[in-house]
Amino acid sequence: MIAEIAHLSVMRPGGLKLTERALRYCSFQPGARIADVGCGTGATVQFLRNRYLLEAVGVDIETADFEGGVSERFVQADAAALPFESESLDAVIAECSLSVFRQRAQVLGEFGTVLKRGGRLILTDVFVENAQAASSADRMELPFCMAGLMTQVDIERMLEDLGFSIDILEDHSAVLKDFIIRYILEGNGGRSSQDFAVTQATLCALKKVRPHYLLMIATKGDRP
Repeated sequence: MIAEIAHLSVMRPGGLKLTERALRYCSFQPGARIADVGCGTGATVQFLRNRYLLEAVGVDIETADFEGGVSERFVQADAAALPFESESLDAVIAECSLSVFRQRAQVLGEFGTVLKRGGRLILTDVFVENAQAASSADRMELPFCMAGLMTQVDIERMLEDLGFSIDILEDHSAVLKDFIIRYILEGNGGRSSQDFAVTQATLCALKKVRPHYLLMIATKGDRP
């Protein structure tokens, strides 16, 4: 399946392979309504629609990167104020995007509002063991979606408080390691001593916070 959509632009650890793994677990029926929040170029939306025949909509605060432009498949909106009715979605997907949202608790609450009872929340993101270990200066060196440090315990507590039950929690840190290596090599490439210094600073910051990349699937319970 993945080979058929290799042309789509996916800039996150694990790419569409983790998306497909989550979909196999959830077994959505064709036509299920799903929002991809923080959708970027919209690769996941196209994947959900073309391969699984799902009624997928991409949501992002920026629209410049949407492949094919803004349409009924893509809407510009804040993750903390989604343009969907309460209990109208079968699933919400946030792939390496929750960690970049500033109002994280409010965003998770909004996910709970728009999901139906029994709806699924699919998260893939960076979680760290030691969020207190990095100073503000260190955080400036962290790449992509790691500036907003989260711990697994923090997110689990937030979800439980919102009435979610966690169904699956898998560690896919190997794909994060590969992604970081590509980020360093392609982003810096050793072009100068200054670039090398940035790479070293990035590695030091990563070592302090001890990052992991997790796939988490949770189900909305009966709590109002």
